[in-house]
Amino acid sequence: MSKEVQRSDAEQRAVDGFDGFEDGMEGSDEQQLNSRHIQGQLIKFTLDYRWVTKDGDELPKTNLLAIDILRVVQRWGKDKTQGPLEERLLGPGEKFPDFDKLNEAIPRSEWLEGFNGQPRGPWQGAFFVHLFEENKVEKYTFIANLTTIGACIAVRELAEKVQWKRRFRGESVYAVVRLSDTYMHTRFGGRQRAHFDVKCWITFGPSGEVKQLEAPTQQKLEQSTGEQGGVKPVAPVTAKEATGDEIQF
Repeated sequence: MSKEVQRSDAEQRAVDGFDGFEDGMEGSDEQQLNSRHIQGQLIKFTLDYRWVTKDGDELPKTNLLAIDILRVVQRWGKDKTQGPLEERLLGPGEKFPDFDKLNEAIPRSEWLEGFNGQPRGPWQGAFFVHLFEENKVEKYTFIANLTTIGACIAVRELAEKVQWKRRFRGESVYAVVRLSDTYMHTRFGGRQRAHFDVKCWITFGPSGEVKQLEAPTQQKLEQSTGEQGGVKPVAPVTAKEATGDEIQF
């Protein structure tokens, strides 16, 4: 007699890179691109604080649905136009490997030239953020190398916000974001860094049901009125829910 297997709430929620987000690295607390994990157009945040495509075209100020975050380990050869020699997608909650240890096992003759002209190991890691814009039916991929501090902070903040929202509103909650920038302190003063400005939250289908992701229309994202086509607006988290107590005035 067969027995129905019931998955725990945690197992049901681990369906994408937000719930399974882990930015730790084995053996350390800290540490380009042509990849099969790129979906749609590759976008980047420039040194003059603009969001542009690979061809340099500036992106319009519009709402984008943050679909997923992938955490990828790659080994590069000297000819980066050929793509990574090896590539592995990390599982939910899995930490990045110890890149210092991996690179020490590679002969120095196979190391690459870093941005500062110093040799850099061929093993590297990166976050891949997948975004969707409904009006143009366009997908975008933003890649944050682990060595790019500002970009990694932006990805980490987005993941933490989604995790926090799902804690109170369920596993199907997704962020609708606007590509922006924010100030960041550095050793050399300060500068603007990439930032995902969360505009609203949406959920798909009945509560607790994992469904194929279907992009909502821009009108549904911005108006957030009622439940249409399986898309529902998400109520904000109250202070009582966040703290477990009432705030007395």
